[in-house]
Amino acid sequence: MSIGGNHDLNKWASSNGYSKVLADCDKRLGMDKYCMGEVGIKSACNFRGVTIVTSGNGKRGSGHDSYLESSLSSAPKTAWKFFSWHKNQAKLQTGDKNDESPYVNQQVVSTSSNLAVTPGKSWLTVTGTAFGALFCRFNEDGKSPYKASCQFKLYDGQVLDSFTTTFTPGAPVAVAKYESAASKCRPIHVEAAANKVPTT
Repeated sequence: MSIGGNHDLNKWASSNGYSKVLADCDKRLGMDKYCMGEVGIKSACNFRGVTIVTSGNGKRGSGHDSYLESSLSSAPKTAWKFFSWHKNQAKLQTGDKNDESPYVNQQVVSTSSNLAVTPGKSWLTVTGTAFGALFCRFNEDGKSPYKASCQFKLYDGQVLDSFTTTFTPGAPVAVAKYESAASKCRPIHVEAAANKVPTT
């Protein structure tokens, strides 16, 4: 999923802007059947046991807090729920910017590459480069419905970081079913987008 950030605002809503490009991509991949709302700003997608809510909090649109709450509360009871936004966290960056959208009660939950999640708890990851993306595969072996393997990859395929996360449910929930998307979404899409980003 993609979200609008501060560098995107000037070209977000134009006739050929990022909003249209992302919406067209979702439609081409068939994801528009599973998503509702304004792509990259206030949208919610429920797909194969995974719920993803995106927010342009502080950058575009309004009412993001209530949208997040209503989207998550009305979503199917899935094992995996994600919330994506484009705002700084003081403790999660190497710069000197302050919290812009605090993730309260921050604490280190693991120093290894294996994260455990239980009901009422969550983890946060920071994607801090414009030339890559975080990819997670859920139930990849077909035998681990509450496990996800994640990698942060650059557009050329180089893996900068990897980790696994496991969810321990408190009640029955829908689980993710892994399906390779290689035929639908190839790295060239990311590479083509990244090559057009100014590096100065």
